[in-house]
Amino acid sequence: MSYQNDQVIKWALNTIKREYAEDVSLLLLYGSYENGTSNDLSDVDLYFIPKTERAYELSQTFIIKDIGYDLFPMSWHRVEEIADFNDRLTPCVGDVKILYANSIEDERRFKHLQLKLHKHLSDRAFMLSKAKQQLTKAKKTMGELILANSTCESRLHAASIICQLSDCVAFFNQTYFHRGLKTQVEDLKQMRKLPLHFLELYDFIVTTTSNRDLQLACMALIKSTEFLLKQQDNQKQDLDYEKLIGRYEELCSSFNKIYTQCQLQNAALVYLSAAQVQVELNEITEDFHFLRFDLLCYFDASNLENFSIETFKIENQFITTLKEHSIPIRSFATIETFLETQ
Repeated sequence: MSYQNDQVIKWALNTIKREYAEDVSLLLLYGSYENGTSNDLSDVDLYFIPKTERAYELSQTFIIKDIGYDLFPMSWHRVEEIADFNDRLTPCVGDVKILYANSIEDERRFKHLQLKLHKHLSDRAFMLSKAKQQLTKAKKTMGELILANSTCESRLHAASIICQLSDCVAFFNQTYFHRGLKTQVEDLKQMRKLPLHFLELYDFIVTTTSNRDLQLACMALIKSTEFLLKQQDNQKQDLDYEKLIGRYEELCSSFNKIYTQCQLQNAALVYLSAAQVQVELNEITEDFHFLRFDLLCYFDASNLENFSIETFKIENQFITTLKEHSIPIRSFATIETFLETQ
């Protein structure tokens, strides 16, 4: 324990009680000083949840004996986002000590969010969806890494990819990094399932001096993590085929647009229309991994006639799949027939 940090905590608590008692909902302690990983240069991590606008006046940063401190606010809305795993500061809700509560209601509200967070952790489908979100973020950051103009920028994006994929793996294992970055590698080593070569690639990204190797390692890390998530999806049972209801009706006009533009030899519009259809087909693949429709692989601007034929095959493959699983298609021969059903 640090005398200086203890005094900072005491100061913050007394200041709230004396000057902001009705303006602050909660004062909370988190981080290394709370979880036992602090060192001689560690600060004390404190934040408060404002009750009034005046509470924001409490916020301040300062340095004491070369150690920086930051007493900062987080709104109830942001704390709720953290509890729903929409903000990566999970320990700020899951691993905190309440130092001050304005009321029993405020304390109960926060503890309810803590309970909500832990319920999410036990929800396999929920955490898998959050893992996928982190993977998507990493893929987006990969694009920024490829376009980086400097070593500094490249390393910044690579660090983001490491954090995003580490969170992805943690969420996949239905946990999070309770002690933040400080013990991230040690925590990863303890997880039940890791992507192939995850820790080796992690270490390589940290140590390489080549921007090209950095890109390749980040791509490999993304691919390895994606493979782990897809393996889980392939193990899903009790597929809900009713999710396919209405999907063909939505795509029918898009298929027709491709056929028409192929006849008109409008390669650009065929390409973009097919890309829109591919997005829809990929969404179906997300739920049914054995259903794969790789439409765009057949596109050839110099041979649109063949692409029209391949599109027709995929459309009929989709229709056949629906029929095999007794999914109805709302198709009418005439407008009169349709109107009779309304």
